[in-house]
Amino acid sequence: MNYVIFTDSSCNLKDQTINDLEINVAPLVYINNGKEELSYVKGQATDLKGFFEHLRSKAEISTSCVNEQSFIDLFEPFLKEGKDILYLGFSSGVSNTYNCGARACNTLSEQYPDRKLVSVDTLSGSLGQGMLVKTACEMRLDGKNLDEVATWMTETRNKAIHLFTADDLHWLHKGGRISKASLIIGSLAKIKPLMDISNEGKIVSSSKAIGRKRAIIDLANKLADQITNAGEQTVFISHGDCIEDAEFLQKKILEKVKVKDFYVNYLDQVMGVHGGPGLLAVFFIGKNRRI
Repeated sequence: MNYVIFTDSSCNLKDQTINDLEINVAPLVYINNGKEELSYVKGQATDLKGFFEHLRSKAEISTSCVNEQSFIDLFEPFLKEGKDILYLGFSSGVSNTYNCGARACNTLSEQYPDRKLVSVDTLSGSLGQGMLVKTACEMRLDGKNLDEVATWMTETRNKAIHLFTADDLHWLHKGGRISKASLIIGSLAKIKPLMDISNEGKIVSSSKAIGRKRAIIDLANKLADQITNAGEQTVFISHGDCIEDAEFLQKKILEKVKVKDFYVNYLDQVMGVHGGPGLLAVFFIGKNRRI
């Protein structure tokens, strides 16, 4: 097919998947001790376990989206080769990354009027975004054209269910998700929030659980209640260096429903900064997001 698919590193897909499906990844940036670092470099292994150990020391790390010029620099070589571009971006409800990519598409469309540049907001993040991007790239390799894939993404994105829980409320407070009072009370009471992504791609609180184990069981119960065609689905799980909890979640899911497979990977550095060590998230296709 004479088009390429771009996404950004918030998709949290494994390097092998990125290579096998010929996915082009724009790296988000994080700032560690005043130094800018890329969250993804093609062909370069990343020590994510070491990164989360660094986070546990409450290191001061901030993040940045990919700016418009960076997208232009990534897109333009493909346009010069005569290829069209489909950009599937990180939810605009939580980041400005997608908007920068979309503006780059608009700018380059004027400079390359014979090329097609299409941007679609996935309204998703982490492996929820990765799940959608992976399927889109499989469709491309199966011969679907750019417009068919873009239409599928627009029709499917609000069926991509995101369910997650945080272990340490410090990171939600740092990111402005909860107040200082909620941080103190929640930590003392061992309250673990459960969160979703809304139809607008924003993070919303859905419920609370007392204790980590109960929160993970609640994730499994919510999945069992919302998933469609479970036996045909690969369920995606991302984690902030808590593989044992990810395995426990898989076990609890299988006690409720039989799914085709699991795809498990670390959160990347940018997602990790906002979710913190111990974040656990599960993604699948359901009828519709509930919020």
